Amino acid sequence: AISERFAEAYGTPLASLECPDDLAPSSEPVTCAATAEGVAFDLVVRNDSADPASILADWKATGVLFTERVEAEFEDTLPMLADGPVEVECAGDAVRLIAPGETFECEMTGAGQTETITVEALDNDSFRTSTSLGEAAVLPSEAMSFL
Repeated sequence: AISERFAEAYGTPLASLECPDDLAPSSEPVTCAATAEGVAFDLVVRNDSADPASILADWKATGVLFTERVEAEFEDTLPMLADGPVEVECAGDAVRLIAPGETFECEMTGAGQTETITVEALDNDSFRTSTSLGEAAVLPSEAMSFL
């Protein structure tokens, strides 16, 4: 159930997942070892239901960036900077580890212009963007997670 729900949420399947044998309902989180697109990371899971379909009621992929999700979030939230729809492409692998304070770049195209977006990962499940058009608000992200 965890692997399927992860793939649905992030659009990236897990290549491997190792969790403690006992994932009984509990308010305490459990750390599982996961791999996706060749990147190993911790997947923190809290099973707060006896229903196996609800096992991911509370979970985080710790310190991982999912490029496709970042691009989609930008395409939803950044049109205000370009006065219309935008397309965004971020450099780098589809899945990669990222630590708070690290930066990466994406390219935003729209309204006849192309801008480089500098993105800084913050330590509270969000990121800050800046372009020559100005700095956007700090954006919450489902595309990267930190505990």
